Amino acid sequence: MRRSSRFARVLRWPPGRILIGLAACVLLPFAVKAVLVPLLSATGLPEETARAIRHGVSIVAIYLSYVLCFRLLERRIVTEMSLRHLPREAGIGLAAGFAAIGGVFLVVSLAGSYSIGPAHPGLPVLFTIVSITMLAFLEELLFRGVLYRILEEWLGTVTALLLSALVFGLMHITNVAVTPLGIASAVFGGALMGILFTWTRRLWVPTFFHTAWNLGQVTLLGKVSGEEGFAGLFHGRLEGPRLLVGTAFGVEDSLPGVMVPLALFLVLFVLARRSGRLVSRGRKPGPPPA
Repeated sequence: MRRSSRFARVLRWPPGRILIGLAACVLLPFAVKAVLVPLLSATGLPEETARAIRHGVSIVAIYLSYVLCFRLLERRIVTEMSLRHLPREAGIGLAAGFAAIGGVFLVVSLAGSYSIGPAHPGLPVLFTIVSITMLAFLEELLFRGVLYRILEEWLGTVTALLLSALVFGLMHITNVAVTPLGIASAVFGGALMGILFTWTRRLWVPTFFHTAWNLGQVTLLGKVSGEEGFAGLFHGRLEGPRLLVGTAFGVEDSLPGVMVPLALFLVLFVLARRSGRLVSRGRKPGPPPA
């Protein structure tokens, strides 16, 4: 009896729920990959097609692992993953994300530091879209659905935003050609995704904002946050002062790449505070809007 009560306390303890949630959302996709890689290799499909299929199945696995984990762990309906709200909020997230990254490239273009080249021949569109969506979905579940959501319930919105954004930024420290400015951009991006979750109490807007932000970079530049594994729609080039165009890390490692997510975060944070969406330590967040 004593062991079961201790185990129950661990499950109720926020850091315990965070660790269990992170493990659940990571282990199942890895298991799916371990099973699908040899199966798809045996089919003889092109590598990019096989990876697109694997990543598409991983999206379903990630969704199910999160919903099942917190349905059992927290004994509640997992409203932040409501499929009924997916179409509308995915559209909002995509529109806002493309507008935001478009704003960054617009600033750089107006300064004469971005030039767009010829279209990429044979762009693997399906692989690019599915893979970037999967990566954004996984990151949002881990950093906003698990880490930020539970921290906010435990410590309040402001502390949760600070801690989760710092962790999210530091997770980019191993990216190619990373710099302090690139880390700062990731931190502000993490804070922006967090306040988007606080606004909607669902994961769809931050997930698809994140997807569109990364897709915009891949489309116009051919890389995102120091990752070189994608082919862009255009062979874009950035030339100019380092603070304006960034480095090999990408356009996020520039003043426009830092200022756009920071400005959006500050606006949404102020509006959320005025509308009473922020919560203090120990106060449970309200239900998601209908």
